[in-house]
Amino acid sequence: MVYLSFVRKSFSAVSSAFLFFFAATTNAFAAFISIDAVDYGTANDDDPIGSFDRLSTNLEAASTGNSIHRGLIEFDLAGVSGTVTSATLVLRNNSGTNPPNDVQFHGYSGDGTISLSDALVSNLITTVNIPVYPSAPTDENLRIDVDVTSFVQTLPSYAGFMLRMPDETLDHGQRFNPTFGPSLEVQFTAPVP
Repeated sequence: MVYLSFVRKSFSAVSSAFLFFFAATTNAFAAFISIDAVDYGTANDDDPIGSFDRLSTNLEAASTGNSIHRGLIEFDLAGVSGTVTSATLVLRNNSGTNPPNDVQFHGYSGDGTISLSDALVSNLITTVNIPVYPSAPTDENLRIDVDVTSFVQTLPSYAGFMLRMPDETLDHGQRFNPTFGPSLEVQFTAPVP
């Protein structure tokens, strides 16, 4: 769901809005939008021979001696126009096996629906160390921000992300909480309508 709010000469806070426009002297708006994922899940290779067997609705990056699990997320960029100046993939920590864990984030041009073939992409954006799940979890200390600006700047319509462990021969993993995300926060500039 995307919420919109337009503001021309002064800033006004809109508590339920995620998209704000600010009038600029250059006849352009600086804008912020928070986009919910249109689809997410995990591709599972239950007999790690290099082909993924099934999709599940959880969101994780994990591996054991007997299986590989790669998280998949897609976002519709229809609400983004103009030049992207910042893009942050936002996830919530859920739990980890043998934490803290490094998780690789790969990018692909999606179509709005995750598929098993999306788990095979190899376009590394970044690797992020996910902290140990806190003993007193709060929204703030569960939030994981991943800078994906340079990747999102290249996309026309859908942003896809594949999450995996760097070494899939080890027994370790990281789960993310899909109840409070994932989301993509984008800042961009666009011409004044």
